[in-house]
Amino acid sequence: MKLLDDIIEIATSKEASVADVLRKLLVLSYKLKNERLKTWAQNELDGYRKNEEVIPDYRKITAHAKGIFLGPFGQQLNDQPIPAGILKKEHRHFAESAILNQPIAAYEGNNDPKNKCIIEWPGNLVVLYQAKFFDGDLALNRAWQEIPNSVMISLVETVRNKVLKFALELADEIGDQPEEAIRTVPAEKIDRLVTLQIYGGQVIFAANTGDIVSDSSVKVISGDLKSLKAALKLAGASEEELVALTTAIEEDKKHQNAEKPSIGSKTLKWLSDVSGKVAGKIAERLIAQYLGLP
Repeated sequence: MKLLDDIIEIATSKEASVADVLRKLLVLSYKLKNERLKTWAQNELDGYRKNEEVIPDYRKITAHAKGIFLGPFGQQLNDQPIPAGILKKEHRHFAESAILNQPIAAYEGNNDPKNKCIIEWPGNLVVLYQAKFFDGDLALNRAWQEIPNSVMISLVETVRNKVLKFALELADEIGDQPEEAIRTVPAEKIDRLVTLQIYGGQVIFAANTGDIVSDSSVKVISGDLKSLKAALKLAGASEEELVALTTAIEEDKKHQNAEKPSIGSKTLKWLSDVSGKVAGKIAERLIAQYLGLP
């Protein structure tokens, strides 16, 4: 299929940019009518809006702070590390972590790992902590977070590899069929590929809205089969698989000690059967919540 072949070719090319392959992926997402894939591709191309979009973990990094301190008679300390513990709790992230939320194109182009970029502290923050670090006359003049260029390279390659793996899996699903066959791939199967290859099984998608929900925010009520089935459906389980799981759980209950619940053999078999379709670790965690396990 030409579109998929183009995506694979661009993703494996050293000369082509990740932005180029993402634009191809965006076209594919419209052909597939998959809102989740479309959202991810658009966010990578346009950037993630803080507090509005779910930022993927691979865009969250550790980033320490440094500063320049000035004093009388030309006294100056350059590149002085700034300990996060001195900052107020709500400001510590300025010396501990950073979110790379810009468009992917902002991180491409410089492949020298020795280089680095900086994220400047806001001016008001510098003023707030100007006299907080040293006793005496030294005052903070400027502060920033240093981001090694190797982090940028890693981000770009992570996105490139996600696109490539998704395209390869989809191409394998279609085989040698003509391009039109891509429209016949079940939406449920596309969702699973997006979950596993784009998000690495670390997120669950809201089935109808296209919203992305962190798997850590999805909770199952202990003993409430309805909440378990709803969560697993978001993780990509089909109605047929949910019926099979219900049967497995009921069978396991007949042979278990009610005071010492555990994931029974039938349920473990179900987890094995859906491995590679439903995100396995998420499914196991959700079932453990249902059974009231730690």
